[in-house]
Parts: sequence; C-alpha cells; structure tokens
Amino acid sequence: MSMKDKLAARTKGLGAFPTTPVVKAADAGGSAAQRPRTGPGQMLAVRHLMGESAAETATLRAQLEAYADSVPSKMVDSATVGVSAYANRHEDEFSTPEFASLRDQIQNAGRNVQPIMVRGVKGRGSVQFEVMFGHRRLRACQDLGIPVWVVVVEASDQELFLAMDMENRERKNPSPFELGESYRRALHNELFPSLRALASRLHLDSGYVTRAYAIATLPPEVLDAFSSRTEIQFRWGKELSDKLQQDPEGVIKRALEIKAAGQKYGPSDVLARLLGHSESTPATELDIRPQGAKKAIAKIKQDKSGAVTVKVVPGVIATDKLDELHRILAKFLKA
Repeated sequence: MSMKDKLAARTKGLGAFPTTPVVKAADAGGSAAQRPRTGPGQMLAVRHLMGESAAETATLRAQLEAYADSVPSKMVDSATVGVSAYANRHEDEFSTPEFASLRDQIQNAGRNVQPIMVRGVKGRGSVQFEVMFGHRRLRACQDLGIPVWVVVVEASDQELFLAMDMENRERKNPSPFELGESYRRALHNELFPSLRALASRLHLDSGYVTRAYAIATLPPEVLDAFSSRTEIQFRWGKELSDKLQQDPEGVIKRALEIKAAGQKYGPSDVLARLLGHSESTPATELDIRPQGAKKAIAKIKQDKSGAVTVKVVPGVIATDKLDELHRILAKFLKA
C-alpha cells in the first residue's frame, strides 16, 4: 500500500480538508472520493472540527500523530530544524516549569518519544527543515543538544500556517499577543487577503481575530512596557489602540518612561500608566520597631494610588501624646 493510501486509510472519516470538496462514490463501482493531494492536506482534514473543546482537540491530535508510521520519519540534528516565518511562541514560553518538565522527560527518555512534523526547506543555510508541529519538543532537544525525531512532509505556506494554528489551539493558554502575532505574519506574507478571510478560514469569530491582531500590531515601545508581551489581555488592545489614535506621542512617552524606570509593575498598572489614568507606584510598607524587638509597633504603608497610612499598635501612643504627634506630622507635611 502506498504512503498516500496508508494515510488516507488512517484519516478516513475524519472530515474533508476545507478547500477540497469531497465527492462521494455513486456506488461500490464508482470513482474514489477526491482527497487532498499532499500528506499535510490529509492531516489537516480535521481542521474544521477543531476548537470546540480542549478534549476534542487532543483526541484529533492523537489521530493525526497516528499517521507517523505511514510517512518517512528519521532522527536529524536538531540544529538543522528551524522555525518558520509564522512561528509565534514567545520566548517566555520556554522558561516555564511545564517546559522544564518536558525537557526533563525528553532527557530521561534519550529523545522525543513523539515525532515532530517538519517540512523541507532550501536557501536557509544550515537549516534544512521547518517545524510545523512540536515547537516545544524541538526546543527541548536543541537545549539538550540531542537529535530530534521528525516526520518529513511536503506542505505549502498555508498548510504550514494551518498546522501551526492547530497546535496553538492545543496549548493551555496561548496569549492574545502570540495569537495576534501569528495572524499578523500570515497577513504580512499574503496568505490571506484580509483578517475576515483569515478568520473564516480558521473558523473563528472575526472580532476575536481582530482583537488579537490589534495587540500584535501595537508599537514595540508599548509592547515592551510590559514585563512580558504575553501579559497583555484581549480587551486591552482596543483601549491602547484608541489612546494611540488620540495621543500617540503621550502614550509612547509614557511607555519609554516605564521601560526606563527599570521597576517591575503589574500588567494592570502598566496599562493604567500607558492610558494616563494613574501615576501609581508599587505598594510599599515600612515597619517601625524598637531595637531588638521582634514585632513592629507601627507600620507606614503606601498603596498603589499613592495614599499613605500610619498604623500604630494599641498602647504605644498615650492620649496626651496625640497633640505632639499632630504637630510633628503637620510640620513634616508643611501644613
């Protein structure tokens, strides 16, 4: 049985690749149903079924990876496998405990126990393949300096993009920035004529795609004001875009100030500062305690709005000392 026939048998009944209509045989002696002509076309035949739930996606992924014994697979130098122009994983994704656990598993096994899917490329120097499925497994093998087990298929740019989108949907929490970045790159490389066409092809709500795209296309100064671009929430894209329309110089100026401050702000605080809604500072708390004492007798606290409170434990300040405390504070505040 040919590789194509094996792959057809394994994907039978999973659905039709959206761009290729399926023509059913009129009877047992009729012509065979038309099928996608490439391996990835058959593998992506389930594309329109995905996204309903994480469990369904995982099941379909398992069915797709079952084809590994139907097409050529081999061990290759992981340094010869690169990411494509549509790769959107942020570097922060490779510094999580989950990724560290995956890398440890691969190290203990001696290799990736599930092959990654790649396509051959030319004109990229030492890079001979581009990854379609399995970006984390590839990175783990590269970090460990070991070969990676790959399945090599032929794929167009659009098939590559669709395969990567499928992988993105399997991830626990792909960030709005990462999703938007993949959509931005697809449009930049003219895989689709518009965001609406892209959303239709991916079977996604156009508003969802537009919000993610708005985040990815924010100025780099604004994106870099956050500790990580993956912190930016969906609803913030429109707020920031609208503010940039109204006051582009002000937003950029505040973004550069946040970056130059070298201080770690929470994502919500960064948003407020960029929008000019707050000049807040990180919450600060100071203890006052007698020398050698284990417990503080007073606390001075400044919250994120800048408000300061002084709290003294009972019994420390006698009632007849309140006037003196009032004079000290008034002098300090120059009231």
